[in-house]
Amino acid sequence: MTTPLIQLRRMVRNRIGTPTYDSFINTEVIDESINLTLQSIDAEHSWPWTERRDEVTTTASTLTAPSDWRATRSILCGLRELTFVTPYDLDRMGGGTGTPSCFALVNRTIRFDPEPTVGTELIHYYFVRTPLLANDDDVPEIPEQYTGAVVAKAAQLIANREDDRAAAESHMLEYMEQIRLMKRDVRQSTRPVGRRIRPGAWT
Repeated sequence: MTTPLIQLRRMVRNRIGTPTYDSFINTEVIDESINLTLQSIDAEHSWPWTERRDEVTTTASTLTAPSDWRATRSILCGLRELTFVTPYDLDRMGGGTGTPSCFALVNRTIRFDPEPTVGTELIHYYFVRTPLLANDDDVPEIPEQYTGAVVAKAAQLIANREDDRAAAESHMLEYMEQIRLMKRDVRQSTRPVGRRIRPGAWT
């Protein structure tokens, strides 16, 4: 479950101690701060709740990323993961058509080398952009247990607007702690502990 915009507004107002009739920190200002916060959280990490899996069958030599696309994680052709390269490196490759081995991104266009033939099946893993919240019942992608990060960052943005540096710093510290905990929560695996051996030296 996620927290709707109307509840996020109430939580931000409670945190900064402003009533609903405040003409300076009105609903528009709070909504803008919440939406900017969600964009900031998106930029902090590749969060699993923003990841999507799209099975596509090519109808041309390139693909257009979905409208909600923010970044590509990987592309599979069969069981093989394609190598991500820069557009410059892609242009220097052999070209031709066949089973693609690498891809490059140019804005929202995904180009391949070799270029796939029509009917090639691909799996595109990508991260979405968090949509802007406008209606009371709009909900963000972020899970409900991380609502505290949204509230803290939105409060920090509003404190900056009021030039309240002490409050802004306090809200920011809590936001950073919330982000740290979020990253810990989504870390699904860690490297095993082992000895590191340097050639010609002791372990």
